[in-house]
Amino acid sequence: MGKCKIKLNSKNVRALLKSDWIMGICQSKATEIRKRAGNGYATSKYVGKNRINVSVYAKTKEAKQDSQENATLLKALR
Repeated sequence: MGKCKIKLNSKNVRALLKSDWIMGICQSKATEIRKRAGNGYATSKYVGKNRINVSVYAKTKEAKQDSQENATLLKALR
């Protein structure tokens, strides 16, 4: 078997990681996690220098306390 060398085009990979297609995938996964976590959790998104960033966080005081005591967000990732 011969050697195969692959060279990625950084500019195009960065464009892919910032695309609407990837944004949709990330948002749908974050929404699933938020729903599993329950009430009081929210999602946020932004486009960074190299990629899209989506997060799920505890928005209310009750959700923050619940997440801290029960590791709700970690369990919602399963």
